[in-house]
Amino acid sequence: MTFHVDAEAVAEVLRAIDEEILPVYRELPEFQSFVILDLDGMGERRELVGISVWDESLSSSSPVVAEFRRQMAAIVGNPSTMDTYGVLRHMTRTEVGRARDREEGR
Repeated sequence: MTFHVDAEAVAEVLRAIDEEILPVYRELPEFQSFVILDLDGMGERRELVGISVWDESLSSSSPVVAEFRRQMAAIVGNPSTMDTYGVLRHMTRTEVGRARDREEGR
């Protein structure tokens, strides 16, 4: 999901994600991870990209994603764009620090 935001609103976007979105995402069994990227990192207008990784299907997350997009549009003053991709490889560290590798079909 990509959205454009004024630099002074970045903190509010991150607060909303941390306090309102991620707690809901964590309750969904398909949710794996989430990251926000700041594509330019400078300037008055920032381009942020939110990437969420889901196991299997997004079907159970559709209402949550729609609400996330609605909340972000209210905060940043414009709608976001969204693309869906299949994950071919995803690696994260487990709680004990070992790498966990996910490959399609495994």
